[in-house]
Amino acid sequence: MEEQLMKGLLVLVFLVAFSGQAMGQVVCLPREKLEEVLQDKYGEVVEYFGISGNNNLLMEIWLSENGSWSLMFTPTKGDSCIMATGTDWQKAKHKGIKGNVT
Repeated sequence: MEEQLMKGLLVLVFLVAFSGQAMGQVVCLPREKLEEVLQDKYGEVVEYFGISGNNNLLMEIWLSENGSWSLMFTPTKGDSCIMATGTDWQKAKHKGIKGNVT
């Protein structure tokens, strides 16, 4: 069940991140600096994460209690990047979508 949730979140995140809706300026810095900003300035913590199939990219969703969220990518080599940010993160009330979605 958790695996299905993560797959669904990954699809959603990629759609939102690259649709232009939540996309702002991509910010890349050493991971420690981005963590500090997300935690101290926005009160966000890592709630979900996944590793790409070829193990060269960590994707994390950072959330705060007030609903702000950030999508951070960290490659195995190089700086971490905030790919998208937003507000009003909410947990879905259903347990997943079954059947065909049109």
